[in-house]
Amino acid sequence: VTQSEVSDDYMSPTQILFYNNQQSQLREAAYKLESDPINFQYQAGVKTKQDWLDARTAIQERYPYKEQV
Repeated sequence: VTQSEVSDDYMSPTQILFYNNQQSQLREAAYKLESDPINFQYQAGVKTKQDWLDARTAIQERYPYKEQV
Protein backbone atom coordinates (compact mmCIF):
# COMPACT_ATOMS: atom_id res chain seq x y z
CA VAL A 1 0.00 0.00 0.00
CA THR A 2 1.46 3.31 -1.05
CA GLN A 3 0.97 6.64 0.72
CA SER A 4 -1.24 7.91 -2.12
CA GLU A 5 -3.47 4.84 -1.85
CA VAL A 6 -3.90 5.45 1.87
CA SER A 7 -4.67 9.15 1.42
CA ASP A 8 -7.08 8.44 -1.48
CA ASP A 9 -9.14 6.17 0.78
CA TYR A 10 -8.96 8.38 3.87
CA MET A 11 -12.15 10.09 4.97
CA SER A 12 -12.47 12.35 7.98
CA PRO A 13 -15.11 11.47 10.60
CA THR A 14 -17.32 14.23 9.18
CA GLN A 15 -16.96 12.87 5.65
CA ILE A 16 -17.79 9.35 6.88
CA LEU A 17 -20.89 10.66 8.66
CA PHE A 18 -22.01 12.47 5.48
CA TYR A 19 -21.28 9.41 3.32
CA ASN A 20 -23.15 7.07 5.66
CA ASN A 21 -26.11 9.45 5.74
CA GLN A 22 -26.24 9.40 1.94
CA GLN A 23 -25.99 5.61 1.92
CA SER A 24 -28.82 5.42 4.45
CA GLN A 25 -31.06 7.52 2.21
CA LEU A 26 -30.21 5.38 -0.81
CA ARG A 27 -30.91 2.21 1.18
CA GLU A 28 -34.25 3.55 2.37
CA ALA A 29 -35.35 4.30 -1.19
CA ALA A 30 -34.16 0.89 -2.42
CA TYR A 31 -35.91 -0.92 0.44
CA LYS A 32 -39.20 0.76 -0.49
CA LEU A 33 -38.84 -0.14 -4.16
CA GLU A 34 -37.19 -3.55 -3.98
CA SER A 35 -37.36 -5.41 -0.67
CA ASP A 36 -40.61 -4.11 0.85
CA PRO A 37 -42.74 -5.57 -1.98
CA ILE A 38 -40.97 -8.91 -1.53
CA ASN A 39 -41.64 -8.73 2.22
CA PHE A 40 -45.36 -8.23 1.55
CA GLN A 41 -45.29 -11.17 -0.87
CA TYR A 42 -43.49 -13.23 1.77
CA GLN A 43 -46.17 -12.37 4.32
CA ALA A 44 -48.82 -13.41 1.80
CA GLY A 45 -47.08 -16.72 1.20
CA VAL A 46 -46.02 -15.91 -2.37
CA LYS A 47 -42.27 -15.44 -1.73
CA THR A 48 -39.95 -17.02 0.80
CA LYS A 49 -38.29 -15.34 3.74
CA GLN A 50 -34.97 -16.05 2.03
CA ASP A 51 -36.11 -14.09 -1.07
CA TRP A 52 -36.77 -11.11 1.17
CA LEU A 53 -33.49 -11.45 3.09
CA ASP A 54 -31.55 -11.80 -0.18
CA ALA A 55 -33.10 -8.58 -1.49
CA ARG A 56 -32.14 -6.75 1.73
CA THR A 57 -28.59 -8.10 1.60
CA ALA A 58 -28.19 -7.03 -2.04
CA ILE A 59 -29.22 -3.49 -1.10
CA GLN A 60 -26.83 -3.41 1.86
CA GLU A 61 -23.99 -4.60 -0.35
CA ARG A 62 -24.83 -2.01 -3.00
CA TYR A 63 -24.89 0.82 -0.45
CA PRO A 64 -22.31 -0.12 2.22
CA TYR A 65 -21.51 1.99 5.24
CA LYS A 66 -17.99 3.08 6.11
CA GLU A 67 -16.69 2.39 9.57
CA GLN A 68 -15.09 5.14 11.60
CA VAL A 69 -11.57 4.35 12.68
